[in-house]
Amino acid sequence: MFRYKEEKTLDERKHETEKIQSRWPEKIPIILEKDSRCTLEALPKSKFLCSNDFTVQQFTASIRKKLNLDKSAGVFIFIGGKELLSGEALMREVYQQKKDEDGFLYMLYSEHEVLG
Repeated sequence: MFRYKEEKTLDERKHETEKIQSRWPEKIPIILEKDSRCTLEALPKSKFLCSNDFTVQQFTASIRKKLNLDKSAGVFIFIGGKELLSGEALMREVYQQKKDEDGFLYMLYSEHEVLG
């Protein structure tokens, strides 16, 4: 489902998260990709670092800015490509509960709900 997982081996991804966490222990390593059914523009990169004290809503707002979305346009972020989270959830809690075995938190974005 995630292109990043297809491009890098598990060992490469683990090494990368270890390196990130040693340099920025207060940051969360995130892979954010566009859902295949999404019509929004693609972000130029898929790797992000998020402050561990951000809420999901704050992280989503930062992504909205990168996408240059109109205030009326909706964007949804799904954990693991399936689960929509509460905006009040802290990113560090989400990370602890949902991080992948390689240490990244995998997320998809879309302009509408695409559960299923």
